[in-house]
Amino acid sequence: MATWSAPGVSASPAAVPAPAAYQDQYLTQEELQVLDAPQAASGPYRHWSLETGGWRQTGAGTELRGRAQYDWQTSGWGDWQMQGWWRRLSQPNQQVSRDAGGALSVAHLPVTSEWQGAMTLGDALWWQDLSAASGVVSRFYLPIQSVRGLSARLQNQQGSSFSVITGQALGALATLDGTSSASYRGRIASVGGGWKTASGIWHLQWLQEHGGTADEAPDHSSLYGSWASGAGPWNWQANVLHTRTVHSSPRTGGWLDVQRKGDYRFSGSVFVLQPDLHWGDTALSQNLQGGSARVERSTRQWAWGVSADWVKAYDAHATAALPSTLYQQAYGRYWVSPTQQWSAMEMVRTGSGKGQQAQLAWSTRNDLGHAQVQLDGQWQPGSRTRRLSLSQDLYQAQGRSLRALGSRTWGVSQQVRQTASEWGIAGSWDMTGQWSLNGQLRAYRQNNGAGNVQRGWEAQIGSSLQFAPGWSMQVALNRQNTHSLFTDLTSPLSQTTTQASTTATLTLRYEGSAGRQQSAPWGGTGDVTIDVFRDENHNGERDLNETGVLNALVLIDGRQMARTDATGHVTVRGLSAGVHEFTLLPDQIPLPWTAPQPTLRLRVELRGNTAVTFPLSAM
Repeated sequence: MATWSAPGVSASPAAVPAPAAYQDQYLTQEELQVLDAPQAASGPYRHWSLETGGWRQTGAGTELRGRAQYDWQTSGWGDWQMQGWWRRLSQPNQQVSRDAGGALSVAHLPVTSEWQGAMTLGDALWWQDLSAASGVVSRFYLPIQSVRGLSARLQNQQGSSFSVITGQALGALATLDGTSSASYRGRIASVGGGWKTASGIWHLQWLQEHGGTADEAPDHSSLYGSWASGAGPWNWQANVLHTRTVHSSPRTGGWLDVQRKGDYRFSGSVFVLQPDLHWGDTALSQNLQGGSARVERSTRQWAWGVSADWVKAYDAHATAALPSTLYQQAYGRYWVSPTQQWSAMEMVRTGSGKGQQAQLAWSTRNDLGHAQVQLDGQWQPGSRTRRLSLSQDLYQAQGRSLRALGSRTWGVSQQVRQTASEWGIAGSWDMTGQWSLNGQLRAYRQNNGAGNVQRGWEAQIGSSLQFAPGWSMQVALNRQNTHSLFTDLTSPLSQTTTQASTTATLTLRYEGSAGRQQSAPWGGTGDVTIDVFRDENHNGERDLNETGVLNALVLIDGRQMARTDATGHVTVRGLSAGVHEFTLLPDQIPLPWTAPQPTLRLRVELRGNTAVTFPLSAM
């Protein structure tokens, strides 16, 4: 950094303060401290972190893990990163599995004035989605499988890129699956006028020496191509995917995606897919024909949307058509005042899995905090269910919250009445600024009306402590207890069972940094906070009774991986300002939960903190 000094005065970083013009409202407190103490922040930016910990669960075993990472930002030679990790899992049956890996990578490496390069040697997690290259949200997701080997990419500011990957195929957790080798070549080109093309070739080869037969996972190659226009209010993208497999005839699929920007937002697609279509190790939905459309509108006071999907499927041999399915959904939200709102949603599905679902909710903010009343109804052939849910903040203050919740469910299935009740309390408490607590207590009772009664409770408590400069520790304890009573209606005998499970998690982390962080070649930097949680009421927002997902893995731009803590959060600092891709990897998501939208493309603002939220829905 160039040293500032007044005319006629020798430059002395220790004696001369930073110019007042630099200390404006856009600088954070940390940046001001760096400007006022240039000697402490001299040299290239370096960041290092060490993390170790594990979990132990009753009946599931014990896992120990560790990770080390070192980042080094150079001037003119890119941003370098070294990382390594290990994991050891001991199961109750005395089986022990071990995994380890690492990588050396560089990003933002200037090649010319227009092009940058990136390369990874080792565990490469390049999950770039070719189908989203033009910014159009595609009907089908085409991730690039991670490999252990060599990955390289060239890209420019216009969005054009060239990628090459070769090595042995990995799972989403960067563990060798020992089944196949992979090679990939991809190209995204901006041809001017808002037009873009994308193409890629994946080839997977089955490794016979690892056992099994070629029929179980035959060699196959996949070719993808698209042509897209992003100019004007209407954007569209035409996609074609072709797969060749050793033991079957070539297969082809195609789909057209259309989007419209403006006050009325529209998105739609039409698609035709043949069976056995693959992209890497990802199998697309088989033997489908159909289309989808969605219209949305929002203002400062209300918002609404309507969508419809029509799908016609065939059997495995594409010889007989299965019943067509129409899936229709509508939602609306109206703000009565800045503190009150009504929302409603309805869904109708015909054909396979036909049924109806509706939801009506009212929420308000009172003296205690936020309160919500929600009524849900679901109807399917032979069953119907109604559920009333209530929640109320009991206490809200700086860094402290406490919420009570409860629900009552009535239902009929196969002419048998069923009921369920649930109640609980959840909260978080910032004790000292370096020490915080969070927890919840939940109890429930279910009666299926056929002599089977189940009741239980779940308690969870977590703590986060920063006990020394750079050192932090996170502890979480979860206890579940279930008591089941089964009564045979034809006999006076009854059977009771009790199940209990305890999970303990401990993470110890040290991180430090030195030097001044420089802006990326094409802009400054910002932070992101990732939140992965179980969205039990399907409103897309995290309520206090909804728990986070521990150890969820989120991949950033196919290069950097972040792992959530016991609360489901993780903060990633120093991302270059601009659009980034965040992918929630499915391996660590507990069943039956799934992410309706596993990949998000969001803009990181300069010196800002962007929220990246992944609400999970039960399958």
